[in-house]
Amino acid sequence: MYQNDELIEADVIDTIITEVESAGYAPVDTDYAQQRFVWVPFRVNGVLRSQAIRENRSKDQDAWIQKDGNAKIGPREKWAGETVAVFVLDEEYEK
Repeated sequence: MYQNDELIEADVIDTIITEVESAGYAPVDTDYAQQRFVWVPFRVNGVLRSQAIRENRSKDQDAWIQKDGNAKIGPREKWAGETVAVFVLDEEYEK
């Protein structure tokens, strides 16, 4: 996988197909807290994304599963109710 033309050197450890909740988050699992993820809208011509889409920010941010087990996908207005495939990677968040 690539992000900004740079190879993401990580393996997929789990795949979750789920619906984005009303706040713009996809429920994953607390077992994967602080793991990096990539995601794709589960539809024809969906594009794999390695970053969460942020509201009112000039730059999207790397996608990490939160401590509560949720994965931020994007603004609720655009993503709530959408089905997505979330690929959990074996890369953990480091400060």
